[in-house]
Amino acid sequence: MNIEKVFIEREEFWSKKKLKSSQESLD
Repeated sequence: MNIEKVFIEREEFWSKKKLKSSQESLD
């Protein structure tokens, strides 16, 4: 298991989640 890959995927996931919630806040 590549921990670095998991970490990157998790970062991308949270980035998208934060982006989505910030867009909802602007609406």
